[in-house]
Amino acid sequence: MRILDSKEESDGRVSLEAPPFEEFLNTASRDFLHSARRARCARDLVSAQSRLVRGLDYYTHTAFEFVTSDLGAQGTVIGGGRYDGLIEMMGGPATPGVGWAAGIERLAMLIEEPRGPPRPIAGCRSGSRGSGGADPRQTLRNNGCAVDLGYSGNVAAVCDERTASTRV
Repeated sequence: MRILDSKEESDGRVSLEAPPFEEFLNTASRDFLHSARRARCARDLVSAQSRLVRGLDYYTHTAFEFVTSDLGAQGTVIGGGRYDGLIEMMGGPATPGVGWAAGIERLAMLIEEPRGPPRPIAGCRSGSRGSGGADPRQTLRNNGCAVDLGYSGNVAAVCDERTASTRV
């Protein structure tokens, strides 16, 4: 079955000529497959793939993958399947099972970058507060910007003092 999962072009031709799995299912598996396909058709959520191969040999009955076309060739983001009988094979009691794994990095690549908080703007008054004009800091705030008052004194006077002290 590994040849069905191979990425080699020559193996792909062999895979296309292989008979479909459905021809080799026992009655219980065939009934389950037909039931799952009827449910799939009703919901239109799943595409049944007769050549799906998962990397673990102990899967029984159903194997599944969640695939996206947004990641190119590495589009499987979640995969798993049934593994009834695995515990029994290892010497334990007959126990039904299902397992899955997710590619966290692949899932993360599908999430849009969150918008960060608005970058703060430091507002400084220079000179006197004009007469009747709109405060530009408030205009920015009204438009969703975070504006802090960086200095509330007379900036012109401070600049004059610093300039005078560097001349001496």
